[in-house]
Parts: sequence; C-alpha cells; structure tokens
Amino acid sequence: MISLRALGEKIVDHYQLNQAPVVVAVSTGVDSTVLINALLAATNLAENRLIIAHVNHQLRSQSVQEEEFLRQWCAKRRLTFVSTKWSRELHPDTGVEAAARRFRYDFFCQGDATVSRKHPLDGS
Repeated sequence: MISLRALGEKIVDHYQLNQAPVVVAVSTGVDSTVLINALLAATNLAENRLIIAHVNHQLRSQSVQEEEFLRQWCAKRRLTFVSTKWSRELHPDTGVEAAARRFRYDFFCQGDATVSRKHPLDGS
C-alpha cells in the first residue's frame, strides 16, 4: 500500500503542481479528502501553494454543514479556503447534474491557478 506522502508526491510530480498555486476542488467525499490529505503530506509541495475550493450546490440538507466543516478544517490548518453557493433559483428543472458541473467548473477555473479534480477523465 502506498503512503499518503508518496501518493501526494507522485501527484505533484505527475501534474507539475509545484509551478503555481494549486486550486484543489474539495467536497467532503472520500476521494477529495484523500487527495487533499495526500497533497498536504507531500514534501515537494509547499502548503501555502494550496487553495481549497468548495461549491455548496444547495442540493442536500447537509450542504451547509459540509461547507462549514471545510471552512473550519482549512482555518485550523491555515489553508486558503474559497467557496461559493449555487443559488437554488439557478437550479434547472432537468439536467441538474450537468448544470451543477458547469457551475462548479466555472467557479474552479476563475483566476490563474491550476485546478486539480478528483476524477479528471470522467467529468465529475
């Protein structure tokens, strides 16, 4: 089994993340939690390069608590945290998943930072 540090270092090297600030799209799911912890454990990436980005889609009752958990988690670790809310008025009647993805990607791609997604090939 690979350690979090080794995983993080492989990710940093493979995607050349030590070149610029890195925006890490984080939910509170297992995949993004492992990703951020691996990057934090990596010795080849300065913590001050990480920007934790979160979208509260307002689709579930837990969304508010998850956003606040991430805000506090980042504050405790002195990580930059940015978040946004997808207004319920913008939720379409159909195609919610695709619309949410577009909103999320638009938010994550603001600025000059590199975006690290948990599933770069499947469109999540």
